[in-house]
Amino acid sequence: MERWSRSWVAFLIIAFLASGCYLNALGGSFVSDDHRDIVDNTLLWAPDRLPELFTTPLPHRGKRKDFIRPITTLTYLIDHRLYGPNPFGFHLENLLWHTAASLLVLVLLRRLWPNEPLMTFGAAALFAVHPVHTEAVAWVSGRSEILAAFWGLLAFWAHLRADRGKSKAYLWKIAAVAAWLVALGAKEMAATLPLLLLMTDALLGRPSGWWRPGRLATRYGPYIGGALAYVALRWSVFHTFGFPESYQVFVGAPLSVRGPTMLKVGAAYVGRLLFPVNLNASWDVPNARGLTDGALPLLALALIVGLLVLAWAVRRTAPPVAWGILWSGLALFPVSNIVPIGELGAERFLYFSSLGACVALAWVMTRGVKPLKEDSSRAPIPLAGALVLAVLVLFSANTIKRNQDWSNNFILWDKTVRQSPLSFRAHNNLGSLLARKGRYAEAESLIKRALAIKEKALGPDHPYLARRLNNLAELYRAQGQYAKAEPLYQRALANNETAWGPDHPSVATSLNNLAVLYNDQGQYAKAEPLYKRALAIKEKALEPDHPSLATSLNNLAVLYRAQGQYAKAEPLFKRALAVREKVLGPNHPRLATTLNSLALLYHVQGQYAKAEPLFKRALAIHEKALGPDHQKLAAILDNLAELYIKMGRDDEAKRLLERAEQIRAVQ
Repeated sequence: MERWSRSWVAFLIIAFLASGCYLNALGGSFVSDDHRDIVDNTLLWAPDRLPELFTTPLPHRGKRKDFIRPITTLTYLIDHRLYGPNPFGFHLENLLWHTAASLLVLVLLRRLWPNEPLMTFGAAALFAVHPVHTEAVAWVSGRSEILAAFWGLLAFWAHLRADRGKSKAYLWKIAAVAAWLVALGAKEMAATLPLLLLMTDALLGRPSGWWRPGRLATRYGPYIGGALAYVALRWSVFHTFGFPESYQVFVGAPLSVRGPTMLKVGAAYVGRLLFPVNLNASWDVPNARGLTDGALPLLALALIVGLLVLAWAVRRTAPPVAWGILWSGLALFPVSNIVPIGELGAERFLYFSSLGACVALAWVMTRGVKPLKEDSSRAPIPLAGALVLAVLVLFSANTIKRNQDWSNNFILWDKTVRQSPLSFRAHNNLGSLLARKGRYAEAESLIKRALAIKEKALGPDHPYLARRLNNLAELYRAQGQYAKAEPLYQRALANNETAWGPDHPSVATSLNNLAVLYNDQGQYAKAEPLYKRALAIKEKALEPDHPSLATSLNNLAVLYRAQGQYAKAEPLFKRALAVREKVLGPNHPRLATTLNSLALLYHVQGQYAKAEPLFKRALAIHEKALGPDHQKLAAILDNLAELYIKMGRDDEAKRLLERAEQIRAVQ
């Protein structure tokens, strides 16, 4: 058995388990933040902007700029070049990275415990199929967790290789620090790696004399240098180390609230690692007002302290268990909200941390069960193998089932609403999806519920509510209920002005939204000054080629076109077109929107020769980016058909109209 588990067969089985459990995720769509990080990420559409990966934060609808992850974005860029905006290729890369990480786990654990082949194989197998990983693997935007874990583990392996004491040990140390910096470039979760290395040295006592000051300096000094470089880069981009206050999960909450609440979250993490059932994309953990706010904070504290005591007690008799407990705890430090972040808790945060739990579980199953013979120090191989196999089957089945929940937005958020009745995110996201499907009554109920949840938590005037008010206003505007929409837009505008001042880009967004409402009603005199003020704010606050600037230019141009002020509209359309083409490249769907708008301007003026190539280019862009049967093509086909009718090209117009009808019939 030992010889078998040391062979290539073990690696083949781990690869089979890691990839096989996620095959049904390959057909999934882009979900949730995938649209922010991939579909709408302008860096992926313009090949000449590659250097900006290392200085540009991930976008959040043009507002939130709180983290920079160039390695993750680079992999998105590669996928986009290979597959375009097709989610299959992105899901495939997630699967491949997870498989690689699972294989690396086996390599690393064998180096730590070379005499425990069954335990290390069991731990790697558990890691490969653990259901808590579905959020990181089945969701494309979860890739940052996988990348941070893979490169962090590679750094760990290189760090251990340097202990061999050969003349080239310094090269392995350089490689370890370099891999760690790559991990940090994927996600900040890798920040605790030096602590994990130090814990491993202390617990396993390797290498000998590791604790001497000189040895500590040479062993960990390079990581300190790497950390300083990373901190300097982050500060140069953000001028802060945490999330902006408006996006923090604990807004203005004292430590007496954060601490007990995060104890409950920590207990929930333990539960997810050991009993991964009822997994949830949005956690409901109400704030605790202190340790004595009910029994849960004290019970959570007792659980966590108990685990630490257990780790100390078994540090010599069962080092893998102690190592696993400490690894899982230390790896979660970056998401503990000591430095405020934008999430209370999430299953994807457990990807790197889960390695510790997998090691501890594998040791219990292969060494901790009572042996059948008194002179045996471990469980018999058949019994241990049966236990490992049983858990693997249960975990694999749950993982495959959970992947289906991440297949599209509607399935995900519909289930999450039922699981989390107090989740703002789930109610808001499902409501927005239903609104786009025209199911307005259901959408209104959900969005109102989401708004009530946030108002109760933050108060009625918090700036975080502005976009949520806008969501409800958009719902009313889509139904033509302008009288209900207007006060909500105005309230959102007032919230943003109070919070950020009159010249903030968030204020410009609120101004633009209110202007669109007036424009829809033909109240151009009210809409124009709002559009102009929004444009002025963006020109002052944003770089001259910011995508949001193009939106304001386009909106004001549409207003002028509607009023017949064509001479004012044309330069604005052209400027918007130039900005979008520079930022997005020549094939982005948003560029097609501006091309269509400019073509309509020429059409209404009878300049058909100028309009036709613009309509055709817009159509070609949408066909390439979205496919030949996407609903967005129908409107452009109608516009081009109408142009051909005016030009006397009736046969061509008829074919275009028939194609537009066929596209609409699909929906």
